[in-house]
Amino acid sequence: MTPRANGVQLSASVRRRRSPHWYSLPDMKDKGLNALKLLGESRLILLCFAACAVSACGQQEQATTKPAGEGAAAEMTRTEKVPVTTSSDEARAWYDEGLALADNLHFVDAAAAFTKAVEADPGFAMAYLRLAQISQSAAAFFKAVGQAEDNVANSSEGEQLYIRALIAAAENDQAAQLSAISSLLGMYPKDERTHVQLANYYNGQQNFAEAVKHFGHATSINPNFASAFNSLGYAHRSNDDLDGAKAAFARYVELIPDEANPYDSYAELLMEMGEYDESIENYRKATAIDPHFPSAYAGVSTNESLKGNAEAAQAAAAEMLAAARNDGEKQGAMFRAVAAHLFAGNNDAALAVSEERYAMAEAAGNHSMMGGIRAYMGDIMLSSGAAPRRWNTMQARLVTGKWPKSTMPQRHRRSGLTSSRPRSLQWLAVKSRQRRRESQNTTQRQRRMARHSSSAAYMNSTLILPR
Repeated sequence: MTPRANGVQLSASVRRRRSPHWYSLPDMKDKGLNALKLLGESRLILLCFAACAVSACGQQEQATTKPAGEGAAAEMTRTEKVPVTTSSDEARAWYDEGLALADNLHFVDAAAAFTKAVEADPGFAMAYLRLAQISQSAAAFFKAVGQAEDNVANSSEGEQLYIRALIAAAENDQAAQLSAISSLLGMYPKDERTHVQLANYYNGQQNFAEAVKHFGHATSINPNFASAFNSLGYAHRSNDDLDGAKAAFARYVELIPDEANPYDSYAELLMEMGEYDESIENYRKATAIDPHFPSAYAGVSTNESLKGNAEAAQAAAAEMLAAARNDGEKQGAMFRAVAAHLFAGNNDAALAVSEERYAMAEAAGNHSMMGGIRAYMGDIMLSSGAAPRRWNTMQARLVTGKWPKSTMPQRHRRSGLTSSRPRSLQWLAVKSRQRRRESQNTTQRQRRMARHSSSAAYMNSTLILPR
């Protein structure tokens, strides 16, 4: 699993900013998976995983609250790395802990640590930036971006460039994003994290050769930069260099053998190479180390689907759901069940689970996910020839104001929404009033960002590759 989601450049699809190679296997066309290949939602789903890791390194940034040491060598160390500005030693300790957790893709725990950092120092701009990078929903992302922007005056010039790049990505202004990162690299050419930021930008642009170059610079600056070796492996994969990927992942495992993600990343490479049993073995190593590591369960499920074991694929998706700790992880597990049904050619079951996902997203007010779910459901219907039947159902609903009894979604039947007045009209006035109130309570900056709250902009802004 690589660090999220994320480059607008995702214009097409996911939290994997690279083209998802293992979704293009030849037999997928025969198993009703054309819809999956079209999913812009696949990036959105990786939100559920982490879709959103920070670009990480093993070496901590230098704090401005404490000197690194005495003499010319210490001064050089301070000036080579982007500083981190906070007025609180406690906040800095929580920030460092969160960064270490995020390095190893423990996003839930990392978010808790960064939250404690901003509680200790409410003006800690870089902690808000890190919260944005690992957020698992568009709402949380934009909230953290706004808080980073509000407190940018409390930070150094280098930190301000970081935040400027984040805001540009959130607004899908790729030119401004590149300009800010390039300026940052000009100031701190020996900062490994800055090279990772630029590499992730190039990943989002599908310029994998440049991504490999800057991930390589990062690992040269810091040979113990474990997370950069992970990202380097994925960049090599996207650049069709499987040998380079294997070497990078081997170094990643060597550096942190007691973490789950190195085995997860290596397992994904093995799956792409068709070594399904060995891939499953490595995914199981990951879940043995961390039972709450969602992408490993997803990998087991996909391997089983590729082997033709539909029941085993669904069982792994059920394990993933049982291990989920929040709505994002639950959505990811349910999407894995959708994919397993599609592999098995059971489009009706895939659509049924998708309706459950939509209901969950609707209850959470996650509109970007709701849109993504509906989009891929349409692709499934088109690929399965169900579109005409569904269209007739929708026409009947528009004309009569109610669903035909046999096709009305179960959640609508339970709610008793069989009024002759179409449900969309029943709620129109309510929604209009809600939007007016929200508009009155929203600042101009927030409204500007809301216009860019598509899953693609969200993914791009995290400046990371989610795998």
